[in-house]
Amino acid sequence: MLLLAGVAFGQSLRAQTLRLVVKDTASVKNAMFINHGQYIEIAFDGDGTWTYNGSSDKPQEANIFFMSTGKFVPLLLEPGKSSVITVGSRKGDFTVKYSGDNALENRFLYEYSLFMPEKYERNFDDVDEEWREAAEQQKFEDITFEEAFRRLDARYAATMKAAKAVKDAQRRAEYIHKTELRYLVNRLELNMLRTKQQNLDPKTDGECQRLIAMIDPNDAVGLDGLLGLPQRFVESRLTRTRDDRDQTAYTAEYIDIVRSHITDAVVRHALLSELAGYVFNASFEDKVFEMDKFWDTFTAVADKATVEEFQPVIDSRRATVAGKQCPDVTFSSPDGTAHRLSEYFGTWLYIDIWATWCGPCCAEIPYIEKLQEHYKDEPRLKFLSISIDSNHDAWKRKLEKDSPQWQQFVCSREENATLCKQWAVTGIPRFIIIAPDGTINNSNAFRPSDPKFIEYIDALLAK
Repeated sequence: MLLLAGVAFGQSLRAQTLRLVVKDTASVKNAMFINHGQYIEIAFDGDGTWTYNGSSDKPQEANIFFMSTGKFVPLLLEPGKSSVITVGSRKGDFTVKYSGDNALENRFLYEYSLFMPEKYERNFDDVDEEWREAAEQQKFEDITFEEAFRRLDARYAATMKAAKAVKDAQRRAEYIHKTELRYLVNRLELNMLRTKQQNLDPKTDGECQRLIAMIDPNDAVGLDGLLGLPQRFVESRLTRTRDDRDQTAYTAEYIDIVRSHITDAVVRHALLSELAGYVFNASFEDKVFEMDKFWDTFTAVADKATVEEFQPVIDSRRATVAGKQCPDVTFSSPDGTAHRLSEYFGTWLYIDIWATWCGPCCAEIPYIEKLQEHYKDEPRLKFLSISIDSNHDAWKRKLEKDSPQWQQFVCSREENATLCKQWAVTGIPRFIIIAPDGTINNSNAFRPSDPKFIEYIDALLAK
């Protein structure tokens, strides 16, 4: 049994402290506290306890993630409040009991985290062989769509009951609204899966179209990551996709739909920012994409603040196109020695920008290992990994664990800011290819996991 207690100290009403007590630490080998970008590994002391001290100006939703079980336990952190969360098992099932301050809010958050369809698509086409084998070993209960909808209705009832039990009127109304929107999303996902399995077109399926018609694309609550309703609204009207060869046309159509249908400023900003994030982080190998045309279309629709947010990014992208001289950024090796990128000119450089807290970054590491081995006797190519971890100790622990056989570097806070600005890094992982003469070959290159990686690199080496 686990005991999670939040203790508020009297000398500071803004303090929020979590105390995690584990009666049987052997059953929880790995746990992590996740709070607004903080990823803190939980290290229990001899008594099986862990304490977190923090402060905040406003309530924040956080999670305890038990990596050994794959379970998330959500909680509401609030200045001046204390809560107790007891985690255990009953007949082999994971159980959570909340008490103390915000117990009703926490119960809702937990029910809401479970509120999803219980019928899934088992598609492993986009994962590597090792992950596919592990996924295929998982036992999924095979249920009919009728049973899936019945269970969904039961989850809806339980979540709505928890929402209505919250005493605070404002939060109660917010939770009820979120539950209704989540129900709409869940029904839509189940119906989309049904049409796919029956080889039907969702755009002509009556029930799918009825549910899509219920979406209010200007409801900012629908932007929540678990909902994505404005995004679904836009996608339902798109005739083009991100798989199309002509990505200039795709982005133009997306922007036109936003212009025509989205009037809420918050929603419009979010949708256009997401699109810009996609554009500035995507690799358009083998596709047609004209950055200047995109930017002209984007700035004609986006508000001033959104344009100003991405203007430095577009400026950096224009400064790092193929053929331009490479920005000479700085970083440090594991022993603390300072280096410049220009020290490594003279060979082709494949640069990996990553961080230990980035799941997709870490997923690429095994591929780099295989490629490093493949090219170990090729003097014309070097692999460099540059970490933007602020926690250098976490970075060093990762290196000790993985023992990578290619060069590893890390940026200071100032170097990180410079690198991200000069290279327009708005998301990671990011991969860059530098020619031997120090000019840029590709500022947003293909990933190590790309099946054509060796083909692409060999073509460069043959030049």
